[in-house]
Amino acid sequence: MRMLLSDMAPDTSARLAYLLRRESWVTAVLIAEPEQAQTAVDSPEEGPWHASEGSISAGPELTSRVGTANADVLLLDWDLAAPLPTGALESLAAAYPQTLVAALSARAEERAAASAAGVATFIHATTPEDAVAALRATLAPER
Repeated sequence: MRMLLSDMAPDTSARLAYLLRRESWVTAVLIAEPEQAQTAVDSPEEGPWHASEGSISAGPELTSRVGTANADVLLLDWDLAAPLPTGALESLAAAYPQTLVAALSARAEERAAASAAGVATFIHATTPEDAVAALRATLAPER
């Protein structure tokens, strides 16, 4: 499963990418980031939290990000991404109906707003470890 992490703080996306790469059901993790941002690598000098399979430019439209990444799952940090431009998730669903949109938030009360915006899966988690556990329970294929 190809995961695209978007609209996240750099530390959060790097840590999530590191943890997700170790999941057997995840085949790739990409991070949408501003063009000027540096893409860190998994090296002893920088530490393992900076690891990802690759990065893509965080273009102005969500749909172009998903297309570039060929993502199965788009994981948004709802605390940073919301509110999305009107019609953003509808356009995404029309162009890439196979892509699941999941929102991550430390605030459980955001579930209704995320659902109303068209998010398919809402994950309430306060740490990247909790987020990965919730994603595993929701998305990992049966063993």
